[in-house]
Amino acid sequence: MIHPMIRECLATHELFRKMGYEPEDIFVSIPPDKSFGVTVKVGPGKDDFATVRISRDAQNYLSPERIVEEWEEARKYWNGLIPDEEMDHIYNTSMARERSAQILEAILALGFDPPMYNKIRHKQFLKTLEVN
Repeated sequence: MIHPMIRECLATHELFRKMGYEPEDIFVSIPPDKSFGVTVKVGPGKDDFATVRISRDAQNYLSPERIVEEWEEARKYWNGLIPDEEMDHIYNTSMARERSAQILEAILALGFDPPMYNKIRHKQFLKTLEVN
């Protein structure tokens, strides 16, 4: 069973991938405080990053060390063993999917266009963030 926080990380990573970002430009950032997130390199500059924060609530708390362990396990599962139906379910039931339009708008407000954004119109782009 994948921990709820890690499921949200996987879904957010998938959202950025659907936006056209390369997997090597997407990573999980784990500060020692009560939040962590999925960060993507959105532009060519050394500070051109966007992060979607994922809160650690008391009920679902994981230490930074456990986040690293669980993330590595889940990442391996996601990249090799996970059935497509489960992958789709994790993405479709996520906050990242639910908030994909706001996440897109935030990236655009930073002055960056996701790689896939310029290839298709705005409404069509939002549809690509859904599971096919």
